[in-house]
Amino acid sequence: MSLSSIKKIENLFFVGYNKYDLAIYRIIYFCTMAYFFGYVKYFVGMNVLPQELWEPNGILSIFQQTPISHDAFLLIFNIWIASLFFCIFGLFYKWTGPICFILGSYIANQGHSYGYQTHTFMPVFLALLPICFSNASDALSLDVLINKKKFNFIKNDEAEYSWPIRTVQLIFCLVFFSAGISKLIHGGIEWITSDTLRNYFIRAHLFYFDVNSIASQLRINEWFYQHERLCHIMALMTVVFELACIGAFFSKRLGKWIIPIVFLFQFGVFFTMYVNFIH
Repeated sequence: MSLSSIKKIENLFFVGYNKYDLAIYRIIYFCTMAYFFGYVKYFVGMNVLPQELWEPNGILSIFQQTPISHDAFLLIFNIWIASLFFCIFGLFYKWTGPICFILGSYIANQGHSYGYQTHTFMPVFLALLPICFSNASDALSLDVLINKKKFNFIKNDEAEYSWPIRTVQLIFCLVFFSAGISKLIHGGIEWITSDTLRNYFIRAHLFYFDVNSIASQLRINEWFYQHERLCHIMALMTVVFELACIGAFFSKRLGKWIIPIVFLFQFGVFFTMYVNFIH
């Protein structure tokens, strides 16, 4: 590998952020996790599902053939929630960060083993890996307050604090990019030229109206699925946009355009396919 290639990789992953950027990211990320998985308690009812639905997935297929009891799962879940709050405040982060990742991965795998979880959750849990094993508590944390002398000698190394954020950015860029690739691999050009997207709108209108009360009242997707050609154009724009998302990681100029479109895209999914990101 040439020196220029190494330099390009260094610029992609190890430049651009400092310890305060990483600390702010830590606080926002773990606060969001604590709200959606602690307050809403999405996973708490998982182990009261019938055992007939259990099919061990991933690493659980190796060492856990039967589901654990509800009380045991609840204990693991509550420890994980506690670790989220430890991570928010940056307390004993060198220990609580890895614990948070390990338990979070186990809980997510439990969900998959019950067929209880959608694909939208996995990028969130994958993003735990770089942040939990980074030095995200080197600023704005209780660790700093407890041991000021130690942290005063830590240099604000740009590379050390950039790679976790950049890795998370890459994960989310790949989420959209892989979605576009998947559509082309499994559906081909017919995903665009057929009624696939239109059928998604119709399905949401008929079956998911009780999942998203806001969107079902507005009934925006009803207008869309009445215009077949418009659905084809939207399908093309969806695939092109998803494939272009990887460009946001490699180009800041592209990122300034793509990131706002991502938010608009998610609003579109919310109102047309009734995917409720709020609950």
